[in-house]
Amino acid sequence: MSLFGDDVQELVTQLERLGASVVYDTFVPGMKPIHYKVAILRGLQGGPVVWLGSMNILAHYGSHELMQRFEGPEIHDRVVDLLRADVLVGHGKAKELAKRVSAELRRGLDGHCPKHQVARVLKRSSGQKRGYFLSCPHWREKSCSTVNVSVDDLNEALRSAGASCPQPGCGQPLSAGYGKFGVWIRCASMHYTDLPSE
Repeated sequence: MSLFGDDVQELVTQLERLGASVVYDTFVPGMKPIHYKVAILRGLQGGPVVWLGSMNILAHYGSHELMQRFEGPEIHDRVVDLLRADVLVGHGKAKELAKRVSAELRRGLDGHCPKHQVARVLKRSSGQKRGYFLSCPHWREKSCSTVNVSVDDLNEALRSAGASCPQPGCGQPLSAGYGKFGVWIRCASMHYTDLPSE
């Protein structure tokens, strides 16, 4: 089920096709969800522009709400720092990446729970030797089997998904390996990333 109605989801898709990042503060663990709306426009000829206020940017009604427009690098840098916007963008990209990699893993492995007749989802183990596995969404019933994801499986899925580093300004291809603390995923610039559990 979509987080939004079809019309808003289509607007988000169009914005992303134009190169925009649409992210939500609830994606960042440890951050309190604060109800704010911000549009940060970079790369403009006159410098960055920040819109912030109470108006729902993705809505098509309630235009009586207020937004304020600020220009210049100082306000841009302050808002980005205050809201941890680059962290939000990076985490939002990691969530989207996890969905794509999970879909590739389901295609290549046993991605279907035979008991509940549903697709398995990607999970990250929390033990000392951390790794990834596919699990039935109803795993709490403790009667469904899981499918372990090897480093080779993960590398194939990263390649098939066209996975790139979510670190702002990087975008290099990601690869997986196994080290002292379990499975890692990183780019050539040594930016490590995790695939958040679905």
